[in-house]
Amino acid sequence: MFFIRVSFLFRHFFMRQLLAQHFGYQIALNIASRSCDINGNGVYSSLVGLDPYKQFDDLNNGKEVQPDEYSKRFGLRKDPVAAVERAQYFNDWTLEGPKGDFCAKDYVLVEVELTAIGYLQKAEAGILLKYKPNEYRWQGTMKALEFDENGNLLYKFGSEAMKIV
Repeated sequence: MFFIRVSFLFRHFFMRQLLAQHFGYQIALNIASRSCDINGNGVYSSLVGLDPYKQFDDLNNGKEVQPDEYSKRFGLRKDPVAAVERAQYFNDWTLEGPKGDFCAKDYVLVEVELTAIGYLQKAEAGILLKYKPNEYRWQGTMKALEFDENGNLLYKFGSEAMKIV
């Protein structure tokens, strides 16, 4: 299995699509991956802030984690403070404005490790969208880990959770 640096994926996505027309999907993925590496593990890591009661409990109990009710998506961030601020803002939001039920220290940070094949599949499906540098939007639910139909790992949550103190 090959992994691609996420910061270059949009450029390589086009190249992969172009090469796939001539050489086939797997060869294009191999060519695109030669010039990229995410980290020593070959995985793009990002952080997501989860509400400590419903979302984090669902993750610990092996259930699908539901996004906040307002935006219906998760915010993946490289910066832990930005991840918590995003989670707090949207989980606390109503049509009348913020409820003020939670503070930033209530939220739990969990690392999401996304493989290149996972990134490509989720981006092609419109589930994962790059919004700004180091900011991604994940539409819909997430699981503790997910595999594709071929058994390739798409993403998984890290084994440790953190809180801001």
